[in-house]
Amino acid sequence: MDMSNQLRSKLIRTIQRLSLEKLEILANQIKKIENKERVKEQTLLLAGSWKDLGEEFFQDLTKNLHQSRLNDRQIN
Repeated sequence: MDMSNQLRSKLIRTIQRLSLEKLEILANQIKKIENKERVKEQTLLLAGSWKDLGEEFFQDLTKNLHQSRLNDRQIN
């Protein structure tokens, strides 16, 4: 039996011995882990969308940011 199956079997045996209260706590912890993974995946997907932007637009967002903000604040 490989390491992965050994770990799964051990976890299943441990879970089968838990009380209902502890099972609920474990279920909530698993949900939190899954939610964090979903958020991480969504963030990485968003980060990947930057590659579709043109170089000029990207430069405007980064290198020219301070000057753009100064221009926006000037009152004539």
